Amino acid sequence: MTQVLTRKMTREEYLEFDRQSEERYEFVNGELVQCEMPKIIHEIIVGNLIALFAAVLKGSPYRALSSGVKIDIESCGNYRYADVSVVPRENLDLESDILSNAIVLFEVSSKSTVNRDRGEKFDEYQTLPLLQEYVLVSTESIRVEVFRRKARNEWDYIVLEDKSAQLELRSVGATLLLADIYDGTKL
Repeated sequence: MTQVLTRKMTREEYLEFDRQSEERYEFVNGELVQCEMPKIIHEIIVGNLIALFAAVLKGSPYRALSSGVKIDIESCGNYRYADVSVVPRENLDLESDILSNAIVLFEVSSKSTVNRDRGEKFDEYQTLPLLQEYVLVSTESIRVEVFRRKARNEWDYIVLEDKSAQLELRSVGATLLLADIYDGTKL
């Protein structure tokens, strides 16, 4: 991500700007931060996740959404984009472009984004009151990192590195096979 604005904005100014922009920007500490253009492997993994969730969450109280909606990090005033969000279907405002009720968030990470995804973004996501699981999926190798909330400020950490492993998302009752997540990537 590259900073593109030196003048501070308010949250309201950002929302107005972002809704009219053809490019995607996160709002971090009052500044616009342009999102990187994803590589094909990134898009394949995100597409696989959305397709898998469409099947495993069918009839459940949850729905998976791709990266087109903003995550409201109210605690620090930022807006972020996650690659995949799992949210409760109940009370889902279909006309909104902002989420504040994610239960599971996924970031598909590359060499250039993994430190930010594991660092500042995870720090912010931890303040979301409903978030139970945060998942990093690597585009560099078969590697899925799962952060699972134990208590308010305590998280379990699990690493999966075998295509035959299963990613268990306890908070939404879903299990995904890593081979399916990485299908079509040559990893």
